[in-house]
Amino acid sequence: MVNKKKVLNDLRNASATQQRLKRQDFDLTNGTSGVETKIASYEAESPIVLREDAMRLMFVTVEQFSHTGSGSETFNLANDIISTSNTTDIVLFDDGNRVQPSSVDYAANTFDYYDEAAATLHVAYVPADASKIRIEKSSPKSQGRVTQTVFTDVSKALHETNQNKQPPSMNFQNIQANPFKPVVPRKWTLDVYADGPVAFEWDDSDTGNPQGVTASNAVMSLPVNRAKSDIENLSAAVKADIIE
Repeated sequence: MVNKKKVLNDLRNASATQQRLKRQDFDLTNGTSGVETKIASYEAESPIVLREDAMRLMFVTVEQFSHTGSGSETFNLANDIISTSNTTDIVLFDDGNRVQPSSVDYAANTFDYYDEAAATLHVAYVPADASKIRIEKSSPKSQGRVTQTVFTDVSKALHETNQNKQPPSMNFQNIQANPFKPVVPRKWTLDVYADGPVAFEWDDSDTGNPQGVTASNAVMSLPVNRAKSDIENLSAAVKADIIE
């Protein structure tokens, strides 16, 4: 049986650096509406400990439109758009090139754009609909897969709250009873799930005419401490902490 007390002591004494996991650190997957979908996954290269510090989480959806080239046109978004102080509400691309909408009507959920040539438009915007966001850590299947949820929230609350003033953070209550809950051992994954009426998306790959557009207004930033080397028996200790 693993000596969890010794492993915890080794972890606390390990040399580590403060870092942030950002969206570019994750393997990203566009979501599916109406079902819980894994939209991001990060495999720890070395042990990390999640910090109870300011996070940044903003999610968007992507739509495609066709502009006829007849000047100013109005486009109806499929979902309600929200105005937020945390990121750019709406990002528009004309044939893959970043442009600015002429105007955005938040009450009508529409945007106007002027073009004198026919074009394919892609728009990434922050939806108002509420979706459940869940972050989970998971052991490799080869070790007998176990999982533990480390964070939950609702996208509507995340999007509407000024995260510069009131940032979301993880809260590891009862840490004495489960001291390894913030810990993600090497080769474990940290996975982000979304479940709600709108598919959160990172790019235009699921549209009819993808043009390599990235939804730059989607944001993820998670604070961690990263150990500079692996810690003996850490994976077994974390797994035992979850099971017990």
